[in-house]
Amino acid sequence: MKKEKGALEKFFYPESICIASASAKKYSKGYEIIRAIKNYGYGGKVFPINPKAGEILGYTCYHTIGEIGEKIDLAIIMVPKGSAEAAVDSLIAGRVTSMILFTAGFKETGKEGAELERRITGKIKDSGARLVGPNCMGVINALDDIRLNATFAAGNPETGATGFFSQSGASSVALLNALRETDIKFAHFISAGNKADINENDILEFWQGDGNIKIAAFYLESFEDGLNFILPSLKGEREKPVIVLKAGRTESGMKAAVSHTGALCSNDKVTDALLKQAGIIRAEDLNEMFNTAGGFENFPIPKGKRVAVITNAGGPAILCVDSLEKEGLELAVLSEETKKDLRTFVHPEGSVENPVDLLPGGTAETFKHAAALAAADINVDAVISIFVEPVMVKPFEVVEEVNSLVSDKPILQVVMPLPEFWERYGKNSERKLPLYRNPEDPPEVLANMLFFDAFQNRIKRNFNNNRSVFERNTTRNNLPGGFLPPPEIDRLCEKYNLPLVKNGPFIKDGQNSAQRVIDAGHELLIRGFRDPSFGPVIMFGSGGKYAEIFGDTAVKSCYLCGGDIDDMIDSTKIGMILKGVRGEAGFDLNELKRIINSCSRIMIENEDIIEFEINPLLAVSNNRYDAADVKIKFTDQ
Repeated sequence: MKKEKGALEKFFYPESICIASASAKKYSKGYEIIRAIKNYGYGGKVFPINPKAGEILGYTCYHTIGEIGEKIDLAIIMVPKGSAEAAVDSLIAGRVTSMILFTAGFKETGKEGAELERRITGKIKDSGARLVGPNCMGVINALDDIRLNATFAAGNPETGATGFFSQSGASSVALLNALRETDIKFAHFISAGNKADINENDILEFWQGDGNIKIAAFYLESFEDGLNFILPSLKGEREKPVIVLKAGRTESGMKAAVSHTGALCSNDKVTDALLKQAGIIRAEDLNEMFNTAGGFENFPIPKGKRVAVITNAGGPAILCVDSLEKEGLELAVLSEETKKDLRTFVHPEGSVENPVDLLPGGTAETFKHAAALAAADINVDAVISIFVEPVMVKPFEVVEEVNSLVSDKPILQVVMPLPEFWERYGKNSERKLPLYRNPEDPPEVLANMLFFDAFQNRIKRNFNNNRSVFERNTTRNNLPGGFLPPPEIDRLCEKYNLPLVKNGPFIKDGQNSAQRVIDAGHELLIRGFRDPSFGPVIMFGSGGKYAEIFGDTAVKSCYLCGGDIDDMIDSTKIGMILKGVRGEAGFDLNELKRIINSCSRIMIENEDIIEFEINPLLAVSNNRYDAADVKIKFTDQ
C-alpha cells in the first residue's frame, strides 16, 4: 500500500495542485502561477478554480473546490485579503491539508491584519492542516521527477542538493531571476513570508529527513523559535550543514525587519554567538551563503587549514592570502619535492613558492599540472586556483582542465574572465563545478566547511557527557515578581553552591541586591537572561562598574556542552588575564567553570527567573572567587 504523504511533504512532492483564484488574464498573478507550473514541467494534476473560464493553459477549470471531486495535495491561495479566510474554510472543508497563502496585508500591516492572520492560523491548527505564508512567494522543487515551480520567478533553477528557505519573497525572487548569472542550483525553495504557521524549524526538521537535501540554507529576518532551531544541533541530532543569512544586524535593520514581516528580532550578538555555538554557519551575504552551499555539495571537506594557491596574477593572489589569514587558514609550506617538480615547467620569472605564480602565460596544461602537484603534497589540505584572463590564454580550457582533476582534497577555482565566458561555461562544461568570481570567496567557503566539520567532531566526542544538559528538570518558584530580597538570594546561591560571601552584613540597595564588603581582585561578570527567541542565555566577561564600557563579554545558550565554557573564557580579554600574563600566576579556571555552569543551571531549571547577575564576581586568589553582588529578578507573570 502506498504511504500517505505528510502535510509538509505535500508542499514539495504534491501529486495534485489546486489554484484558488486562477485567472485566464495574461500577466495576472492567477495566470502567471499556472504558466510557471506548466512551463517548468510539473507532471501532476492541476485544478484551477475559476467560475468564468472553461480552461486555462490546457487545464480544465472548476467553479468551486467542492466540484473537483478528486484528492488535492496542495492548494495555492491567491485571492484578495478579504476573501482569504473564506478560501481557507473551503479548503479545510475539502480536506486539503497543505496550503500556500500568497496574499499580503496581514500582520505586517498592523492590528487589523494581525487579527485576520490569527483567525486563519487558528483554523489551520484546529483542522490539522499546514499553511505557508501569508505574504509569501511560493515553493519550488527542482528535482527531475517533480519539476514544480509555484512562484513568480522568471528564472528556472537547475537541480542541486540544497534546500533554500527565505522569509523574504522579494529577495528570493530577485535571486531566482539572476540564476543564469549566478549558476546557483538547489533542490527545494520555499518562501515563508509571515511564518504564521510553518516556519524555519518545521522546514529544517523536514529537510534533515529528506534524502534529496544535503545542505539547508536560510534567509531569515527573525527566528520564530530560536531555541528549538539550535537545540537539535546542540544535541547532535543533525548531520547536514545548516547555513543562515540573518538580516537585521543593526538596530535600523531590526526595525526594518519588524515592519517588513511583523518579525520579533533578537539581539544580533546573541544570534551570532548561539548560531556559532550550535555549529550553524552564519553567512554575511547571499554570495557567501550559496558559495558555501555549493562548496559542501561539490567538494570534499578539507582535513586541515593548510592551503596552496596557484595563480597567474599577483594582485588577486594577495587578496586571497589576506582572506586566508582573516578566516583562520594558512598558506601551506610546499615540500621540496613539490617545488622541484614545479620548477620543471614554471617560468624562471614565476614562483614555485606558495602562492605559486605561473605568470600570465600559464596555460591550461600548466594550471592543471600545478594544481595536481599541490593537491598531492602531504603539507597541503586544499588548493585554490586563480585565473585572470590575459590576451593569450582563454579561460574555458584552463577551468575545464583543473575541473578534470579528481582528488580527496578540495580544489576550488577563481576565474576572472571576459563576460562571454559564463554563458559558454554554463552550456558546455562537463562537470559544471562551482566557480568563484572573487579571490576572497574560496577561503570563506573552506573556513565554513572546516567550522562545520570541527563542530560535528566535537559533538560526537562529547555526546554522552552532553546528554545530562538536556535532561534537567524545570520548576517555577511561585515567588512575587521583581528582584529577590537578600535572604532569598542567599538561599538560591547556597542551593547552587555559588560563592556568595558569608562575612559581614548585607548591604541593601534600591534593587535588593545582596552585597558584602570583601577583598579586591579581578572583577568578573556572569549574567543570565532570557532572549525572546533563544531562551536562557549566559554571559561571561569583565565586570565592575565599567563592564558595559569595556564590552569584554561572551554569550552562549545556557545549554552548555563540551568546550562551550572554555570558549567563553578564551574569547574574552579577562579570560586571558585569568590564565596568567606577564609572569603572573593564573587562577583556578576549573572553579570558575563550575560557577558559570551553576549559573546556567539556575536559568534552565528556574523558568520564572528572567535575569540573574553576579557583578562583580571577584577573582581574589588562585583557589577563590567571591560573589560580591548578586541580583536575581523573577517574572511577575
